[in-house]
Amino acid sequence: MDKHRHVGRNLIQNLAIILLSVSAALLFIWTYALSSKAGSSYLSNLLSPGIIAGETAAAPTRLTELPAPVILAVTGKYGRSGNISLCTTDQEFAAPGSLLREALGSAGTPAACTEKDFRAALNLTSVYCDFRTSLPLSLLGSLLGADDAPAAGSARRLLLSAGEDGARLYLTDGETYSCCTTRVTSSALSKLAGSYQLGSASFAFELEGGADLAPYSLLLTGAQPALPALSAASAFSDSSASLTALGFNPHTKSRYTEIDGTDLIRDGDRTLRLRPDGRLLYDSGGDDAVQLSAAGETLTAEEAALGSYRLLTGLLSGGDSGPTLALCGMEQHGDARTLLFDYQLDGIPIRRSDGTPAARITLTGAVVSSLSLQVRQYSPTGGESLLLPLTQALAIANRHAGAELEICYTDSGSSGVSAGWLAD
Repeated sequence: MDKHRHVGRNLIQNLAIILLSVSAALLFIWTYALSSKAGSSYLSNLLSPGIIAGETAAAPTRLTELPAPVILAVTGKYGRSGNISLCTTDQEFAAPGSLLREALGSAGTPAACTEKDFRAALNLTSVYCDFRTSLPLSLLGSLLGADDAPAAGSARRLLLSAGEDGARLYLTDGETYSCCTTRVTSSALSKLAGSYQLGSASFAFELEGGADLAPYSLLLTGAQPALPALSAASAFSDSSASLTALGFNPHTKSRYTEIDGTDLIRDGDRTLRLRPDGRLLYDSGGDDAVQLSAAGETLTAEEAALGSYRLLTGLLSGGDSGPTLALCGMEQHGDARTLLFDYQLDGIPIRRSDGTPAARITLTGAVVSSLSLQVRQYSPTGGESLLLPLTQALAIANRHAGAELEICYTDSGSSGVSAGWLAD
């Protein structure tokens, strides 16, 4: 029995030694991963071939969850109603958005038409939606939740107008105009228009004093919206969140401070710069360490928009910026695609005074080649932005022939930001 007891004790001791050895090995590997090993990517050691960007819990999983700013006009027999501070995710957009979704999903083959046709349809019972920038129709369809939107073409403005044989959908990118049939009924449009208090909005081409402006500037002829004044600050509240989102080791020792105060982080050929003014600059150096998720071999416009938004959400997760980012442009140049984003608050854009977007992401295929992001935190001050009366705004804006007149926030980099009229 002593012999068996001795053998059992040895077996237990051997198992304990094996477990301790395995634990020591795992601890060594973890410590090594956290160390500053120059020339190797923190997350690319763990995920191959590259990290999939934007995998944060708070990030949206569908394009319908992105708050895309829109300008809305609903026209009926007795006038027009307008809303210039609206996003596609707002409850107020649900009813007109539902009709536009059905229209895009059932749209027939677009046929060319004229601007005269567009304006004539605008004066009928209709729903007009301006996305503020021209985007691929497939992307607009995804933002609205339409499954079968046209695959080709781009548009900034959608107009669903009642006709004798049903509602027709008009599309324009500002230069070309087209029209197509839909399965939306004219009675559905009339019912929607009947739920609005009409007569509070007009387009610039309809207003006395607005003839020299961009014709589709939508202006509220009654009381203007009450918009809060904002305080603004540029800061990285948690730079480790930015490093982790881009696959850098947050504990790296390959981090240097340049003369101007910029933090420079290197990982092989990749670089990340965190500037004192809150500007983040990433360059892949030709590395494919950071990629956006694609279902097929080619990244679609919808995947590019959603993946870029998710990545930016991860970069901003260290702080509460108040307003959120919104897609304000997409450019395609061969295999390269560039996406532009600006901050927005309740559908009102926050534009930088130098004209540059808050964020710019350049993709080569699915790989993030470069990225710039102005990290800004905005908070209501408790005060209200003071807007000029419409008549005064028109008088000033008409000095800039063809300019589009709109209300937006303008951020000049100071600690305070107010909404005001902008003729762009």
